[in-house]
Formats: sequence, structure tokens, C-alpha cells
Amino acid sequence: MLYHLCPADIDVTRVRCVLMKPEEWRYIAITADMDSSTDDAKNEMPSSWNEYINTVMLESGYVSKGAIYGIDGKKWATSQGFELSKDDIMTLVRGFTDPIKLYTDGIRIGGRTFTCTRSDSGLIVGRESSAGHGCIVYRCNKCLVIAVHEDGAHPGGCHVTITKLGDYLRDQGI
Repeated sequence: MLYHLCPADIDVTRVRCVLMKPEEWRYIAITADMDSSTDDAKNEMPSSWNEYINTVMLESGYVSKGAIYGIDGKKWATSQGFELSKDDIMTLVRGFTDPIKLYTDGIRIGGRTFTCTRSDSGLIVGRESSAGHGCIVYRCNKCLVIAVHEDGAHPGGCHVTITKLGDYLRDQGI
């Protein structure tokens, strides 16, 4: 199943994302409240960020594990049992501007190391050669969207799911 992100009504205090399953022709709305009273609303992200993980990533069938972390290393949301250290997050953040360490040492995500196959200013892609599993990291303005695909998950579907979510969040200024 592939979800399509469609922009919906956006105002200063709400971020709203409407997802459509083409085969079922039904819409699922995910709303995340943002505290607009501070310039730094990203530091206290609402618990509904977990909805992005569960509904957009995991239910797509293409993502086995997912997370959203702030570019400061703070966790916004993760799938169950999928944690990254602050050092791993900061290495990923630096990898978007200087990917040498990712290419030489690999991409550390969730206690695993993936071989870096692509790194540019907005996307990092890695894979485990032994099992064919892989990872995708998308850099938004204020966060990283991180996904791992494993057995039965198609790498291309994972890539499309994460880039569409990342594009949407980036377009919203997140």
C-alpha cells in the first residue's frame, strides 16, 4: 500500500496532512498541534507525531521501522523498540554536508550499520549487503525522517514513502 500526501488547510497553529489510499478511496487525516506562542515550537513536539510513524510509515507496508528526530538530536517519535543515540543522529546531520564519515564508517541506525550508497544535501540511503535490508534518511528543515526496510518491504516503496513525507514536512517549514 502506498499513501499519497496531499496538502490540506494549513494555518499558523496546525499542521494537517491528508493521506489517501487509492485502492480504498478513503482519507485519513493526521493533525499535529504546534505551539505557535514560541519561536522554538519544535522542542516540544506533540505526541501525535507518532501518528506519522504508525499511519504514514509503518502501515504503508514499505517501512519496517521509523523515527523522526530533531536536527538537534531530540526524539520526536519512533516506532516501538527503534531508538537512535544522539551521536548517531548528529553524525547523520553532519553527513548531509560532509558524507565522508558515512561512506567510510557506514550509517549507524538502531544499533545496525548500513553501507552508505547515496548521500546528498537532502537524502541519505544505505543498505546491508548480507540481507538486502536498507535505510533512508530524509533531512527536513527542523528534523530527520528515518526509515528502515527489512524482509518483505520493497526498497523503492520505502524510498517513495519517506521522500513524500519528507517533502511534505519540508514544505510546511518543519
